[in-house]
Amino acid sequence: MSNNLFLMKVDNLYGYINKCGEFVIKPIYKDAEDFSDGLAYVVTQEGNKAYINESSEIVFTFESQRRGLMFKSGLAQINNDNVKKGFMNKEGHIAIEPRFDRIYSDFDEKGFAIIEMDKKIGIIDKNGNYVIEPKYDDMYGVHEGLIAVSKNGKWGYIDIEENLIIDYQYSEVRSFSEGIAPVKINDEWGYIDKNNTMVIKPKKYTWAEVFQEGLAKVFQRKNYGFINKKGKMVIKNVFSFTHGFSEGMAAVEYKGKYGYIDKEGDYFVKPVFSTGESFKNGLALVTYNGEWGYINNKGEWIYKPKGFDLW
Repeated sequence: MSNNLFLMKVDNLYGYINKCGEFVIKPIYKDAEDFSDGLAYVVTQEGNKAYINESSEIVFTFESQRRGLMFKSGLAQINNDNVKKGFMNKEGHIAIEPRFDRIYSDFDEKGFAIIEMDKKIGIIDKNGNYVIEPKYDDMYGVHEGLIAVSKNGKWGYIDIEENLIIDYQYSEVRSFSEGIAPVKINDEWGYIDKNNTMVIKPKKYTWAEVFQEGLAKVFQRKNYGFINKKGKMVIKNVFSFTHGFSEGMAAVEYKGKYGYIDKEGDYFVKPVFSTGESFKNGLALVTYNGEWGYINNKGEWIYKPKGFDLW
């Protein structure tokens, strides 16, 4: 997402507003995505697929059987007849020939992308060269210097030189974040550090996620809650869905409606919305009866849905 522009939908057309809720790019597009790397994918009224800049100028048009994807580190995914996948640059030219069966992740800030070839997973650089040959059954990206990889039904961690840092021993894992990673062993989830020391003892969670801003969401007894780094459930598991914490708040679903809580578990905004996204650059996208709106980190409306009448 651009730090300055936010995707907005009005009467089934898409445009972009600024942080004051003013349209910088009028809602004239039939389809659109957020800005990333200074470009955004749009579909014009005539049905043409294109990427525009923040001045609403078309940088290039292209043909594809799938929706355009965001640019990350200067490259965006493309496909060849919806079969083989590759990458294009910000001029719309092919940068990496479509030869991969699947792209698991876009390029990160270090210039690595995860790809699949012949049902095996590896990593390429921005020249399309293999950094790690596709030989793993599954993989997460490079996070805090380590890569979660799977072989023969077990997960472990390697570094970018493929040194085995943590042996294959877990049935499921997630990436490292804030120095620790969730791992599943004997149908329980715990958290390890980079020395493979269990710093949060395994518990009967159905699901556990990475830490974000000091808290991690876990799924237990049909609901989500949050634990701290001591493994204590500090926000009770009463939510049917939740995003992770972002900018001090988390979007949560309670009784079919979305609201926002702070790190004490108190409602910052009560659950009244149809959907709610995480805060990014000070704003969060919400919907109410099919209409889009944005709130800021003070709980104030930046762009209010026309049909919203609760406050």
